[in-house]
Amino acid sequence: MKTQFLLIAFLCIFSFSVCAQAPNFKKHTINNIARLDVYQKDNLHQSCYSNDPIIDIPKRNLDKSTRYQWKWDTILCFDTVHGEPSQRLSRKFNFSGDSIIQLTERRQGNLLWENFTRETFLYDSSGNMLTYLLERWINNGWENISKREYAYTLNGDPLERKYLTWQSNAWVDYECYKWHYNANGQYDTCLYQKGQGGALVNSKRWTTVYDGNGYIVTDFVYNWINNNWVNSSQETYTNDSNGLHLTGLQQDWVNSSWLNSLYYFWTWDAAGNCLSTLRQEWQSNAWVNADLRTNTYDGNENIIIFLDQNWFNGNWVNNYQSLYVYDTSNNMLSRTDQNWDNSYWLNTTMQQYTYDSMGNSLQGKVLMWQLNGWIPYDGTPQVFADHQPDYTVNLLGVCRYYTIIDSILVFKEPTPAPLRVSLFPNPAHSKLYVSLPRASIEPSISMAIYDLYGQLVLSKKLVYETTDLDISGLKPGVYFVRFNNRLMTRVLKFIKE
Repeated sequence: MKTQFLLIAFLCIFSFSVCAQAPNFKKHTINNIARLDVYQKDNLHQSCYSNDPIIDIPKRNLDKSTRYQWKWDTILCFDTVHGEPSQRLSRKFNFSGDSIIQLTERRQGNLLWENFTRETFLYDSSGNMLTYLLERWINNGWENISKREYAYTLNGDPLERKYLTWQSNAWVDYECYKWHYNANGQYDTCLYQKGQGGALVNSKRWTTVYDGNGYIVTDFVYNWINNNWVNSSQETYTNDSNGLHLTGLQQDWVNSSWLNSLYYFWTWDAAGNCLSTLRQEWQSNAWVNADLRTNTYDGNENIIIFLDQNWFNGNWVNNYQSLYVYDTSNNMLSRTDQNWDNSYWLNTTMQQYTYDSMGNSLQGKVLMWQLNGWIPYDGTPQVFADHQPDYTVNLLGVCRYYTIIDSILVFKEPTPAPLRVSLFPNPAHSKLYVSLPRASIEPSISMAIYDLYGQLVLSKKLVYETTDLDISGLKPGVYFVRFNNRLMTRVLKFIKE
């Protein structure tokens, strides 16, 4: 598979990861509705959205270039026991750069590589995942383990996601999510079904209610009991003018009435980044502080400090924090986790990463603090591609890994320079100006504005260095602007006042 015509024939370097418990350190993209992306486990949606797959349905990333494929085709993984790589992950790609086959091999000591698992992906013409198949190497052959099947609307929104397992030489339904959308294209119902006796049966249902601005005001959760939908919980929100939650009340259905359970308060900066999340619990007919999570950002809107505190004896007491460091391209170089030990912060774990110029992670390490120093530690590092986490890769029990750059580094055109573009003012009221360097001006550059739900609201060709746009007709809120030329795609965000 090696190619002779590449300037870089075979380059080995090291690569990266992020813990799922930590908040997203990158800004929302157009495919991540802000309320789900920012809150994660801090919000009321933990009860009804923690298992709701609306946020992780594989969809084409609008910020992903289609002029080149991923820059690596092999990842070598190490653990703390073996000096040599103990796990190898390799990929094959389609023309759009999507992984279609992902092979994991393992070995012990100096033994030869042995097949372990194989993952196969199938996409539609828009790049949305249609099927995912997991197989395991058993008795010198591939044996089915599990499968996922996806269906979408014409707009690319998820309609169904089904999980199946291989049992007795046949596929058996394990669970299934189904979505329904209202006339405005917003999902108003999510149905969860479990496999039982060879069939899918109802289990849980989420129903979402919106106000006149299209902002979520209530979520209802129902359980399927004795062939009827029975109330389980409800979450009620107040929102700011951009649709970001300010407060959230969770109530549980107990003995035919709604009982208070949790209360949340959120604060945001002018750019729509979550600054704090306060959670209160209902105790003895009163709201009592429980925990407070705060985020601090740098000038590029990257989170640099995530702090968790608990309420104890009338005061906020430190619990744990995560510290982030970035390079000039906003790639995360390190994340250090610390626990509060009576009067000082005690290091626990660290992740370190290096990147290439395109935002692909080249090296990843996991470290643990022990005896006043950092030592290698087996963890779960994550791989980045095009400045975004690559969610199809799960490196479990890995101390470090590095990528091998091979024939995947194939450009149809000369290596493109970054597409430089700026928006001002931001926030904007009636006029939004787009500025491009003169060298970038060409007839093929276009821009498209999307709202938080991914709906196209405005598009235009750019032919001048500075272009003014009339946005007076847009509703106040957060919008995303996608720019395209022949080589690159870029997404920026602005706020309409």
